[in-house]
Amino acid sequence: MQKETMQLVGLDRQRTLLAHIDALLGWDQETYLPKSAVEERAEQIALVQGLTHEKAVDPRIAGLLGSLERNPDLQPLEKAYLRVSRREYDKETKLPPDFVMELARQTSLSQAAWAEARSEDNFALFAPHLETMIRLNKQMAAYLNPNARPYDVLLDLYEEGSTEKSIASVFAEMKADLVRILGKIQSKPQIDDSFLHRRVPADKQALMSQYLMDAVGFEKDKGRLDITAHPFTTTVGKTDIRITTRYIEDYFPSSIFSTIHESGHALYEMGIDPDPEFWGTRLAEPVSMAVHESQSRMWENLVGRSRAFWR
Repeated sequence: MQKETMQLVGLDRQRTLLAHIDALLGWDQETYLPKSAVEERAEQIALVQGLTHEKAVDPRIAGLLGSLERNPDLQPLEKAYLRVSRREYDKETKLPPDFVMELARQTSLSQAAWAEARSEDNFALFAPHLETMIRLNKQMAAYLNPNARPYDVLLDLYEEGSTEKSIASVFAEMKADLVRILGKIQSKPQIDDSFLHRRVPADKQALMSQYLMDAVGFEKDKGRLDITAHPFTTTVGKTDIRITTRYIEDYFPSSIFSTIHESGHALYEMGIDPDPEFWGTRLAEPVSMAVHESQSRMWENLVGRSRAFWR
């Protein structure tokens, strides 16, 4: 490894530690945070994300990237690391620090408002926060690339190189078969699915979730399961992957497939195994949202809904 690569890795690992602290704050907000603590939690998250951004745009990074880009002797992993580091640095340096903190603050407040609105079935509680988030995301797109369509700019953050047009072409190809399959299903009589709505207490569903985590190979010494309004997975350390589920007592399949789905996300994170020299860097992060979701959906639908799995 080149000397400059080692220095870049050192700076990157500091950023990653702060990002994991931010993830822990977010996980706690969605699981155990008292309702009255939301306002200060938003400020905490804004501060930590501001510090994370500060690490990501450290002026020393520009010099190291430039030096490495002129070096013809890089190893393949160094070249890969250089590519992702350059992409992220160029993105981060386009975002003003104050904007980064405001986006983090409002995202935290919006999440809390959404959870409350959902529990009360009252969209009006969330509507102003949704307007704020749309405004801020449009503003972010303008900072990153004012000459491109905002949706394409934002999509690229999750799926590098994708555009609305490229995604639309995928769905256009799938549409005919999906409509045909749906029509075939709708032509059949409705089966008796009342057994899916039998009451199953949350504590019994929790035992089922633990069993299913074991069944798919979730390493419980590297993660845990908790309850939230909407299931998610987050990484708060290279051996600390948190997943969540929810228990609906008159529809137990919700927790079953949520748990399997989120375990699939966790298995992907647990399976990332880069060269030890690149642990804690951008090269040790998931490659894209689509790949991440492909793993969770594979476990949930191809495995979890298969007859062989249930037998």
